[in-house]
Amino acid sequence: MPSELRIDEEFRAICPPLTEDEKRRLRESILQEGVRDAVACWNGTIVDGHHRYEICRDLDIDCPSRAIAFADRSAAKAWIISNQLARRNLTDIQRAYLIGQEYHAIKQPVGGRKEDRPNGSSKREVGRKHGIAHMTVARHASLAKAIDSLPTSCRSLVLDPSFVGRACHVVDLAAIGDEARIRKALELSRDGVPLRDAIARVTAKKQDVSICVA
Repeated sequence: MPSELRIDEEFRAICPPLTEDEKRRLRESILQEGVRDAVACWNGTIVDGHHRYEICRDLDIDCPSRAIAFADRSAAKAWIISNQLARRNLTDIQRAYLIGQEYHAIKQPVGGRKEDRPNGSSKREVGRKHGIAHMTVARHASLAKAIDSLPTSCRSLVLDPSFVGRACHVVDLAAIGDEARIRKALELSRDGVPLRDAIARVTAKKQDVSICVA
């Protein structure tokens, strides 16, 4: 029987999904060579390797794991974000989402002495780390908050590698609020309708759709 590891939905949600081709190739690799990279865990909870673990469970084979020590949940989350940002196959939306998540994970409340805040607590620090302007970090932070507010099924569609759309329009999509209309807009987008136009169709308020400057 495969070893039992815990899955934390917040941790798993940080990790962008794989394409169907990537899933197929990973499954074939595991069948032929086994799991080459052990699943990383913190106190028995997966922090990296969800896809490997799920494939092993499906195949009913044991999945090797390795333990990583973190001071607390926030440290574990920061590590997951950093680890995911190191991936080379991220889409623009996925990368922007992760940078936004990184900023939210480390930002400090307004006030207090600047020298008392940890390194990286400002948009400028995060921007310097990734070679982008601090205003771009602000837009990524808004995008991350918008994506996290989406219904789970819609959120996964936006972070899917096949998704086509601009970050500012994803923010408009989340603002719709109604799951049925959000899903309808995403269906129209998958059928080739630009996301901005899809949002206008389902809301019937063309004037409310923002002009994208990012």
